[in-house]
Amino acid sequence: DDLAVREFLRDTLVAEGFKVLLARDGSEGVRLALEREPDMIILDLMMPRVSGFDVIRQLNHHPVAAQIPIIIYTAKDLTREEALHLGREAERILIKGASGRADLVRQLRKMELLYPARAQLIDPVLNCFNARYIERRLDQEVGNAKRHSLCFSLVCWQIDNYRDYAEQHGERWGIAALKEMLETVQMVTRRGDICARMAETRFILFLPGVTPRGAMRAAEKLRIRIRHQRFPLPEDQTGSLKASFAAVHFGDDAVTLKELMKLLEIRLDESINSGGDLGCYGEEI
Repeated sequence: DDLAVREFLRDTLVAEGFKVLLARDGSEGVRLALEREPDMIILDLMMPRVSGFDVIRQLNHHPVAAQIPIIIYTAKDLTREEALHLGREAERILIKGASGRADLVRQLRKMELLYPARAQLIDPVLNCFNARYIERRLDQEVGNAKRHSLCFSLVCWQIDNYRDYAEQHGERWGIAALKEMLETVQMVTRRGDICARMAETRFILFLPGVTPRGAMRAAEKLRIRIRHQRFPLPEDQTGSLKASFAAVHFGDDAVTLKELMKLLEIRLDESINSGGDLGCYGEEI
């Protein structure tokens, strides 16, 4: 209900690319939540007539609105009981004054990673993570790696012959082949590994805790699997794809996300320009 806070939130969020609905009080907030079904709610607690606690109770009566993630943004000194209750109902609790723009944006980005579909971080065609997701996830992972002395590797690949494949057999069958390829990736990687689509035929794999040698083995395993995989086509026919690979390792190759991604692109281009269907992993290991 505080105009200055609403304007602060609006300016901060719009600058980060979010679309914002503003509500002047709890009643208007409930109405907008039910009518517009936003992807996220930032909620004050101390408001006249309809408090933040009342808003939560009312939204919980509606199946769709009850699923909308909530961030509490309040100056209230919470009791232990209130904090425990809100911990069950809300994703984050931020304190006005103590939480500046940077902290607010950081928490929102974390929320996006928790709800990638709402944040449009899922590729709509292949139903895997997209480039925006992996960029934000890697930005977080680089920070974690620096703080806790962790390591990770990135493996990137591009399908060499996809355009020819799609032109010969049709886009529908090309997409079907990419979907089957991703199923293969899921089969040969671990639960904590993350695969994302960076462009039409370019993909990246985040491998936490994996050494350079381990990344090279993972890349070569995938490259050979893709080369030998037979993708279904009409009339019981099959087709094949080939891919160029590259890998980088946080720490050994670079310690910033920009440097890692640049080196990964250089190595992938080397693989592609060398004729494709091979990998470039840096120095011999």
